[in-house]
Amino acid sequence: MGMVIPLDGPIHGVPLGDGNVRVSVEVPIKGEALLPIPIGDEIVTLRQAIGTHVAWPRNLVIVTNEKPKLKTPNASFKPMLPQNLYKMPLSVRFLLRFARTMREEKPLKVTIDSGVFGYEQETYLNKDDIIEFCSMEPLSTVCMTIYMRHLWSSLKKDHKDNLYGFADPSSFSHDSGKRDERSFALSVRLEKSKEQQLIFAPYNFGFHWVMVVINPYSDMVYYLDSLNPVDIDHGLKGVIDVALRMFNAQKGRNRKNAIWKIIQCPTQAGKVECGYYVMRFMKAIIEDPTILTRSKFNNQSYNQEEIDDVRVEWADLVETLLQDDVE
Repeated sequence: MGMVIPLDGPIHGVPLGDGNVRVSVEVPIKGEALLPIPIGDEIVTLRQAIGTHVAWPRNLVIVTNEKPKLKTPNASFKPMLPQNLYKMPLSVRFLLRFARTMREEKPLKVTIDSGVFGYEQETYLNKDDIIEFCSMEPLSTVCMTIYMRHLWSSLKKDHKDNLYGFADPSSFSHDSGKRDERSFALSVRLEKSKEQQLIFAPYNFGFHWVMVVINPYSDMVYYLDSLNPVDIDHGLKGVIDVALRMFNAQKGRNRKNAIWKIIQCPTQAGKVECGYYVMRFMKAIIEDPTILTRSKFNNQSYNQEEIDDVRVEWADLVETLLQDDVE
C-alpha cells in the first residue's frame, strides 16, 4: 500500500516516463516483491522503497480508501505492528532515505568517549547497519553501542553518570573470543566502576540480545530477557561469574558467588525485537530504578510507539553525526 503523489518531475534524476505515476511506498504487503520500475541497483524491492518515491505503471495502480485494521486485545494495548503494516517515524524514514545514498566504502566513524566503556574507542557505522536498524531488522552490535553512547551523554548532561556505567558488548558477548578472555575484558570494565554504580552489560548470543545489569560492589546481577525463559544461559552466567571473581580478587575482597535475580520484563511478540527491547530496558531502568528492586516492569510488552521512542533517539543522534561528518 502507498500513496500516489501528484508530481510529474524526475525521480532520483530519472524522468518519470509516459504511463507512470509517482508513488510513495508506505505499507509493503510483500516486502521482497520486486519493484516494477527499480531505481538502479540500490532500490529493487518494496521493502527497500519504504520512505521514498518510485515510478509505478499507471495501469497497476488500484485506488482504495480502505485502511488496514489491527486487532487489539483491549483499547489500551497497542501491539507491535507486523512489518507489512508498519509506518516508520519521519526521522527514521529520512535517515533510511539518506543511508541508501551512502557509499559502501565510506562508513561513519563514531568516537566513543572513555566515560562510556572505561576507555576511548572508535567504531564504524556502515550503510547496512543503518538500513537494517531503520527497517526493524535484527540489531547489530555497533547500533547498540551507539545507543549506549547516547544514554551516557544524557546521563553526563544530567550529572547522573556516577549512577550508571556501560560495558562494551563487543568485548564479552558470545562471539567475542574464549570465555576467560571475555571474563577478563568485563572484569577490567568493572574495576573502573564506582561504588553503587550499576553497569549495563547487553549480551549478544549472535542471534538474540539479553540485558544484564551488574552491581559489582554488592555482587548483584540482574537478568532481563524479552523471551522470559525460566533459566539463565550457563555460558553467559559463567562469563559474568568469573568476571566478578576477577574483580573481587583485584579489589582484595573475599566474596561468595554473585546473587542472580531474574527480572520479569516485557515479552517480545516477534523474532527480531530483542535488541530494541534491550535499548528500551536501559532507558526504562534509568527512568525508574525501582524496576530492579521490585523485580518486574509494569507492562507485559512494548507497543510499536514505545519501541519507536528509542529508535527515534538513535536516528536523531546518527543524523547529527552524519551532518557533522559532512561539515
